[in-house]
Amino acid sequence: MTRPRSQTLQQLELITTLVQTGSLTHTAQALGVSVPAVSQALDKLREQLGDPLMIRDGRSMTPTATAARIADDAAPHLEALADLHRTLMARSQSDTLDIAVSPAYEALVLEALIECNRRPENLTLHCAELGTNDFVRDTGRVTDLIAKRQLDMALVFYPVEDPRFHCIKVLEDHIQVIHRTGHPRIDTMTEADYYAEEHVVWKLAVFRQAWQELVGVEVDDRRIAAVIRDSLAMGAIVSKSDLIASAPDSLCRRMARSLPVDMKPFPFPHKPICTYLLYHKAYSRPELAEWVKDGVMGLGRSDQE
Repeated sequence: MTRPRSQTLQQLELITTLVQTGSLTHTAQALGVSVPAVSQALDKLREQLGDPLMIRDGRSMTPTATAARIADDAAPHLEALADLHRTLMARSQSDTLDIAVSPAYEALVLEALIECNRRPENLTLHCAELGTNDFVRDTGRVTDLIAKRQLDMALVFYPVEDPRFHCIKVLEDHIQVIHRTGHPRIDTMTEADYYAEEHVVWKLAVFRQAWQELVGVEVDDRRIAAVIRDSLAMGAIVSKSDLIASAPDSLCRRMARSLPVDMKPFPFPHKPICTYLLYHKAYSRPELAEWVKDGVMGLGRSDQE
């Protein structure tokens, strides 16, 4: 079928969407324009092609044979162009990776990613500011942001069972007691001694509560001497005092690389804390997801491995 030159890409998209939806309103919503704009464009096409294209049938519209043929021919090409546009947009924005990480883990995770092999050149890591509850409980906010492409990926402490997303376990931590090298009482610590010592704890109560839920141990009776926001501050305070702290072993190992601190197993039976990498299956740069996965999994390996 010969098509006039004035039948532009936008006009093909208009006809195809009208045929698919059978509605001026739904077509306007799909194309992000007003209903009068769709109606005017349809009238213009009818005049150009000499065909009614869409015929009113009650509350919906039925395509003519001409409109149906145009839509059948155009649909696969429009989808290919849309895929190309998404790819080009992703590449144009590929210098920034938006990732959500718990504030308690943020500094050490970023350090691990910066050191990881295959780090893309000119890539800026941007940590999203979310509430602590979003990382420790499935509030739906993280998945919503990823689905809307407002966030590339996230590291969360719960598995997500949603067919739209990849959810990969990247860490399985047990709790360690971290203390300065040469601490006078740490070698003989019992459960009672643990409560008697002075502790450095996370600042946010919701994180402390969720942490207790995750490991299955009640530790609210600890003597709290310092309250901090991130793991780097925790390590710095512990390394210069007789205060102790409890943290996942991957973070403790990371702190021990640069600070005079040692680790001792947590004196209570407890459940491991698992960390999951979450990203959309349609994410256009899977190589970045692999890079993040490798970097975070590196936190779980000792320096001897």
